[in-house]
Amino acid sequence: MYGRTLQKIQQLIREQRYDLTSHAYIEMAKDLFELEDVEAAILSGAIVRRELDPLRGYKYRIDGRATDERPAGLWCRLVELEGEAVLVITVFEVTPLGEGSE
Repeated sequence: MYGRTLQKIQQLIREQRYDLTSHAYIEMAKDLFELEDVEAAILSGAIVRRELDPLRGYKYRIDGRATDERPAGLWCRLVELEGEAVLVITVFEVTPLGEGSE
């Protein structure tokens, strides 16, 4: 459904054109994720949800797999940072319903 957007996000990740919020780094540490895990989750993942923020535009939830195959989720958006880039807003381990939260 969001094939072109996912392809664009994945290409920007391959080109190392991304940044993470301080919140994303904090959440990564809580779940013991590294930058390689974030990259792997995006490159192996799919967009499972899209939300519109009236001020910032669309953000996308991507669910994929970390380097150790753990299910990883993240929210990101496309932004302008010296050209188009991906901003990772938060990262979390995906758990079955009722066992955790974003």
